[in-house]
Amino acid sequence: MTFEEGFDMFCKGVIPNGPYWDHVNGYYKVSLEQPTRILFLTYEDMKMDTRNNVKLLAKFLGCSFSEEEEGKGVVEEVVSLCGFENLSKVNKHGSLSIGIPNHAFFREGKVGDWRNPSHN
Repeated sequence: MTFEEGFDMFCKGVIPNGPYWDHVNGYYKVSLEQPTRILFLTYEDMKMDTRNNVKLLAKFLGCSFSEEEEGKGVVEEVVSLCGFENLSKVNKHGSLSIGIPNHAFFREGKVGDWRNPSHN
């Protein structure tokens, strides 16, 4: 199965968590109604202001960074460890039970790169 075929199935709801836009919009609406229960954070938001969004996520999860941790660069270390460069190396081999290879979930790590036809 190609990425394009898998993506199409995902958007149509043939595979888990679809139809995609219904799934995302449902969580977005609830996040506005119950912001303490659901944090709606986009990839674009994370790329634009990674450090502050990592701090926001930590606070949402109830484990804010202390001033001492921030002073010692712990936030930056988390950003580095969880960055695209490192995460794209994890689970590079194998595939999901529905046949989509793990590497299909990591492309270039750039906002809007999904529009690039050379990746299809």
